[in-house]
Amino acid sequence: MKKYIILCILSVITVISFAQKKGSGIKYSKDEKMELARAEFLFDERNYALALPIYLKLGNLHPEDIYITYKTGICYLYKSDEREKALDYLQKAYDNEPTFENILFYMGKAHAARYEFEEAKEFYNRFLNSKPSAQLIDEANKHISWAENGLKLYGKDIDVAIVNIGEPINTEFSEYVPVISSDEAVLIYTYRGDRSKGGRQNKALKPDPDGVFYEDIFISYKLGDKWLTPESIGDNINTNDHD
Repeated sequence: MKKYIILCILSVITVISFAQKKGSGIKYSKDEKMELARAEFLFDERNYALALPIYLKLGNLHPEDIYITYKTGICYLYKSDEREKALDYLQKAYDNEPTFENILFYMGKAHAARYEFEEAKEFYNRFLNSKPSAQLIDEANKHISWAENGLKLYGKDIDVAIVNIGEPINTEFSEYVPVISSDEAVLIYTYRGDRSKGGRQNKALKPDPDGVFYEDIFISYKLGDKWLTPESIGDNINTNDHD
């Protein structure tokens, strides 16, 4: 709780100071300041799914606040079913304040989300020229490689049909990185949802209703033409942390 209160105060000071620095004249009510602080706390915890609706609400109330626009765009990059929306927000933020932290990198990701790989590469390379940290240099180079692969593969006609596997494998939560046995009878994949071990947790792996679900490995078996209800692969592999 103390950590949350401290982060809330620092978040509000940072955002309000930025608004004042830009001379925007944006005024926040007391309740809006608390909402903004909560969004910033969730964002710092990488809980973009819960931060996004707060930023959207504040953005509707204060559309002139470019900082909120910037944060909204970043959150959309992590929303798998609406990732393409990120570019509209980040483009507006970039046009108004091109010095936002790592915005060139986020612009690259936003273009890639729309399969605009040439534009993505351009922003990634501009980001590398801005002398980022060593960790982000590796990250940017990885994304450049992905964009190059996208340029090679995107647009080629491939005769395939992609069909959602449906329940009980796919749920409202996240299921990804599948591995299937050669006889197609066993499916192992990464799961992140309300059945994750530990439930919602913060960065310290402590229960937190505003926290995130951590990755577990799930397994399912095929009986006839139907997949059985997937289960955790076991506590000897799955922990409260990412697995």
